Amino acid sequence: MLIPKSGHTSTLLKSNKILINGGSIISDSNTTPKQQELFDLIHMKSTLIADPNNIYKTGYNSQNNILLPNGNVFIALSNYAPYKSLLYNYKIYDADKNIFVYEGNEKNRSYISKVALINNNKILVIRANHGNLLNIRIYDANDYY
Repeated sequence: MLIPKSGHTSTLLKSNKILINGGSIISDSNTTPKQQELFDLIHMKSTLIADPNNIYKTGYNSQNNILLPNGNVFIALSNYAPYKSLLYNYKIYDADKNIFVYEGNEKNRSYISKVALINNNKILVIRANHGNLLNIRIYDANDYY
């Protein structure tokens, strides 16, 4: 890992690479890195993912990923530290292009998100805040092809 961090999420891609995103820098738990990484299991090497469209304008310390059937990754992002005032975001990582694509946001800030791929290619997203359920949403994974 090029940026030592904790609380990150890792997703094994179909290309035998691992997407490493989110988390907090180990030496400063209040700092969330904007740079995300890709670890190549064959060459045992990490590289930073380019973000020419500045999709990751800020870091997130609470995220949950789901690998979509087409090989892309749906990412539900939020912040759980009380000092954060950011909106909750969705992002899609396009594994073929090795780039992040912004897909949407919600008005409610939340500290916890869980995602799952369910029947008929649907993505279930559950959002909570200090034990209080904020919302449940279902997205169509086919929209992200």
